[in-house]
Formats: sequence, C-alpha cells, structure tokens
Amino acid sequence: MLGQRAVSLLRLLLERAGAPVSKDALIEAAWPGLAIEESNLTVQIAALRRIFDEVAGGASWIETLPRRGYRYAGPAVSPCSQSAAANPLTSIALALPDKPAIAVLPFLNLSGDPEQNYFADGLTEDIITALSLWRSFPVIARTSTFAFKGKAESVQEIGRILGARYILEGSVRKGGARVRVSAQLVNSETGHHLWAESFERQLSDLFDLQIELTNKIAAIVAPKLEYAEYSRLLARKPRNLDAWYFVQRGTADLDEYTKEGNLRAREMFAQALKLDADYSRAFAGIALSYNRDLMLGHAHSRKETAQEALQNARKAVALDRSDFFAHSVLGMAHLWFGQQDDAKLSFQRSVELNPSNGYGRASLGNILDLMGQPAEGISMMQDGIRLNPDAPNMRHIYTFLARALIGAHRYEEAIEWARRGISADAGNPNAQYLLAVSLAHLGRLAEAGVALDRCEHLQRGFVAARADWRPYQDAARNGHILDGIRKVPRTDKNRISAPACSEGGELP
Repeated sequence: MLGQRAVSLLRLLLERAGAPVSKDALIEAAWPGLAIEESNLTVQIAALRRIFDEVAGGASWIETLPRRGYRYAGPAVSPCSQSAAANPLTSIALALPDKPAIAVLPFLNLSGDPEQNYFADGLTEDIITALSLWRSFPVIARTSTFAFKGKAESVQEIGRILGARYILEGSVRKGGARVRVSAQLVNSETGHHLWAESFERQLSDLFDLQIELTNKIAAIVAPKLEYAEYSRLLARKPRNLDAWYFVQRGTADLDEYTKEGNLRAREMFAQALKLDADYSRAFAGIALSYNRDLMLGHAHSRKETAQEALQNARKAVALDRSDFFAHSVLGMAHLWFGQQDDAKLSFQRSVELNPSNGYGRASLGNILDLMGQPAEGISMMQDGIRLNPDAPNMRHIYTFLARALIGAHRYEEAIEWARRGISADAGNPNAQYLLAVSLAHLGRLAEAGVALDRCEHLQRGFVAARADWRPYQDAARNGHILDGIRKVPRTDKNRISAPACSEGGELP
C-alpha cells in the first residue's frame, strides 16, 4: 500500500482536481503541525507519480507548478471513498512506494549493563539528527523508529510500515574499559546488506565517544545511500523523473569526473530547474560541474567557467542558506578568484551546518594551510579524510594534503599522500607534480624526474604553467615548492619552455 503521507497528499490533490494546490497546503495535509524539509514533499509526490506511471498517460497526471505547488490533471475521480488508496484508479500496483527514505532503528544494548541503554539510545538519536543534516534523503523521525524498540519485526516489515527503503541498525557492547559499536545498512526491500562495520573505542568519555561515532557513521552511511540510489536511477528513463530525481542523476554523472559526465550533469540540473526554478541543490550541482571542469583542466575559458561556478553557487546559497552542500560549493568557487577569506567562511559554515561532512572539513583544512596555518590545516584535512576516505570527491584532497606536508618539510608523508592521489586519479597531473617536488627535496632526483615526466605526459605544458604558481600567501612557502621542482633533472619529456595553453593549470 501507499504510505500514509502519500495517501494524504493524493486525497487533497483529488479533492482539488484541476486546481493548483500550494506546497504549504500539501505539507500541512501530510505532516500536520510539523516543520519538515520540502524535499520530503518532493519524495512523496515522486512516489505517487511512479504509481500513476504504470497506467498509459499516467506520468502527466500530477503536474508541477514551478514556485507554486502541484495540480492533479488526470481523469475525474471521486475521493470520497474510505481511503484514496482504495479507489480503483489508485489501487494500481500499490506496492511499497519507491521512495529513498532511511530509518535508524534503536541500537541494541548487548552489554548486560542497563546503564548502556542511555548511550545506545543517545547514539541512535544523534545519528538520526546527523543523517538529516545531509538532506539527501528523508530520515524517518525518532518517534516512529523508537516504536520498534525491543520488537522482533524483520527489516522488510519495518521498511514497509515506515515507508523506508533503507534501514540502519546496530548494537552496543561494553567489555571492561572498551565499547564496541556495530552498525549495518540494509535495503529493506531485498534484505541485502549494503554496508557493515564495527568500531571499537575506549570508554574514557562517553560524550566525546558519542560525538565521534555519530559523525563517523553518518559520514559513511550518507554517501552509501547516495551511491545505492544512483545505481537505481541510472536504469530509469529521464523523462519519468521529477526535479529531485534529476538532481540525483546529475550528481551521479558528476561522480564520473569526466568532461562528458559534467556536461550530462548540467543537462540534468537544467531539467530539474525547469520543474522547480528555486531548487537550491540544482544550482549547487551546476556550480560544482563548472568547478570540476576547472579542476580537470577542461574549461574552454577559465575566467568564464569560474564566473559560472561562482554565480550558480551564490544562487544556491541565496535559495537555501541552511544547506551545507551549497556553502561547500561556494567555497570552491571563491578559490578560483583567490578569495581565500570568503572561501574560508563558506567552508566553516558548511562544517557548522553538517559536522559529519568530511569533504567540508578537509576543504576547510586546505584553506587554513593556504592562509598560513599549516598545522591546523593538515590536522583538519586528515580529520576530514578519516571521516570518509572512500568518497570520490576526496581524490583532490589527497594532493592538497601532500602540498601542505611539503610546506611543513614532512616529505615522506607528502610522498605517501601524493601517491594516494595518483592511485585515486591516475590522470591527475598535480599529484605527479607534487610527488616530484617531495622526492626532489629528499634528494631522490631520478625518481623525481620520472614523476615529472609523467606529469607532463598527462597534461602538456603543466610544468611550465606552474612556474609562477603562488598558492600561498607566504612567499617563502611558495618558493619552497619551486625550489623543489628546480632540483628535478630536466629531460626531453619535461623540458617545456612555455605552457601549451595560456589558461591551463589548476588553483590549489
């Protein structure tokens, strides 16, 4: 059956068939007295559309009215039966709605110590809050999930009742002065495990431990949800998607880290804005696509591309100042114009809005290093990477950390992170460049020459374009990087007298 929220929305749309229904009116009908994100409404409307889409012409029965709301434009139906879901029209394939919500079940206390119940419940509540900050998917409220505490229903049954495709469950086990927290993410429709991990820590300070584990679990689970949903979306036809789904498809295209993927992503975000002209995440996605073009060296004009990134990021923040993702993308855009103070403020706000946002933390660390706080910057970058080292957008952070470690004269560590950057993205010339600098400072000149050859092979003219590279406000730190590259033996492969493209290269 359709979930209660979707049924309430359908009833109101049918009652006002042919007339516009505002978003506020729909939210009040399905979530009376509650303050919820508009994305929850978008997901429920998408569930209704998927049901109607199984009937010829049904895909157009619910119309989106940009900036206003929605309208039922299908065949005349009487909504006066006991339930809209019981109506012959809406009883078509009323299976579990295909909405990507997640429910966090109360973590089990397996310690035999009643005192640990407080820790287990507190951890559960904090994870619910932390996941909601990502705003990628609706998160089922605590009051609903805690109703299942101590009950033996299967995850499939709980998912059906709550209307949640994904279930996060876990346990807490205390042993002496240590505690082990286990968590697993399950697809409630199939019962398949998407992720499972155990975390073992000292019980020295339960409050700090609760914060650490909350951020760590949320930082891992939120991207896992996104990746799982992207796989589903790639099999769908774009014509059947609403604004939310267009944004998810665009984000999946961005994660290819290719010129073609960026172009497809912009098309998807543009489609989302045709359906909802005030969709902040769509503008943020467009800004990120231009940022990616700049980072990958695919911009036809760096100045124009950077301007597009900045303008769209500003629109995203203006439309939704509480979205950590929009602030993070704005921080990236500021960097292309050397606006480090503005970038720092944007990344700080991103981390404040979502403390489990590993990329935001790492990006803030990069800015701190660039502005003359290398110790704090390195620590923050390492902290961000620890939160979610497997995230695709971390690949550039590895090279930023390598650069920071060079500045701190920690060359062996810089080599390690430069090589991690190469492993994550074999086509990144900056990682090879920084590897060459690190090796040269250690006197390993033959290896440095090989790395610089590879750098130039990946992007002709890159070495020459870096001749005037000034990432730091401190001239001495800039000179230290250039001193390293001057030590590298020049070969026919890396001896380029001038950049191949006047606008090549990449900012830090």
